Amino acid sequence: MTSVDGPLLTARHEVEHLFGQCILRLQVFELALKSIVAGHRVPGSWATFEDARTNRIAKVRRKTLGELVSEMMGSVLVPDVQNGQRAESDRDAEFACSVRIAFPAVEFARIETEHRELVALRNTLPLRMFPSTSASSKNLRRACDQHSAGRTGPGFRSPR
Repeated sequence: MTSVDGPLLTARHEVEHLFGQCILRLQVFELALKSIVAGHRVPGSWATFEDARTNRIAKVRRKTLGELVSEMMGSVLVPDVQNGQRAESDRDAEFACSVRIAFPAVEFARIETEHRELVALRNTLPLRMFPSTSASSKNLRRACDQHSAGRTGPGFRSPR
């Protein structure tokens, strides 16, 4: 081990630690989003409510973050113009409980764009951090050099 390997190894461990924290936070966000999407609307009759709720939770549990964001936009988060709309039903004695958060159209568009960017970042983050090509050591070395020099780049935050 050379004298350069020690600081690089330490910096690499710090980068991996921060990367792991980022992934864990994204997983917590995804679980919270699953809970919101699963529970925001459960239609059916009173007799079938529990089964419908259980089936809805099971269905949402299998969705990816991208699928959750797609479903959330327009159902949980809606532009203000959709506020107050309700679906008509041909059946009697039907129960539906839904929760919506209405935003002005400009704000809704911003939130939708940010969530889609988050999904894209989450899907590419592991590839950016640990590419499978031979350039991975160069990328990691550059990241470690930036960290060691006290500089921060995109996605890097000093732990101090």
